[in-house]
Amino acid sequence: MRIYLSIDLDFWENEFPQKYFEKVMRISAPKRLVISHEELLPHVNQNHFDTLVNVDFHSDLADLDNGCKPKLNDGTWGNHVQGSHKKKFVWSCPDKNRCYEHGFGTCHGLCNPFALAYRKYSLDYCGWAKVSLREKWLPVANVVAVGIALSPDYTPSKILLQFCDWFKRTNPVITTKVKVQKAIDRWIKNRAED
Repeated sequence: MRIYLSIDLDFWENEFPQKYFEKVMRISAPKRLVISHEELLPHVNQNHFDTLVNVDFHSDLADLDNGCKPKLNDGTWGNHVQGSHKKKFVWSCPDKNRCYEHGFGTCHGLCNPFALAYRKYSLDYCGWAKVSLREKWLPVANVVAVGIALSPDYTPSKILLQFCDWFKRTNPVITTKVKVQKAIDRWIKNRAED
């Protein structure tokens, strides 16, 4: 198995998982940090993997609309991954009951691609060869690339600031754009002024 590990900080609510991120940063694989999840799409599409693991409160995978992909945004980027018809999408959510059973983390319209009734038809419903749902799975083995989304609209500010502090303190080797660096600096500065 060759995994693209996609991490959204909104997975965590109470405490930034510093030890897990330290393990992730030790993975010998290209890494990218973005503000919004759909900004990872070019990085995802340039890497070769057979399984995408989306560690996220939200599924980021919607159902197709009459066979057409939904408009690209932070909740549908999973539908725009190249070659998905030959790959597996695993949604690792923090709480299956809240995220899936009660629907607080699902991004579908009519047909939930993770529902058992639709899973065997995932190619027709969401464009992926196979989809599955796991609770609290945080892989580090077999990872060929890593993408991290800050998702400030969904991530609790406590987690976001803990990540930003850790990021600035440790300065991990990760590809990021100037706007992400500026956003991190701005959040830290705003917190200091509060």
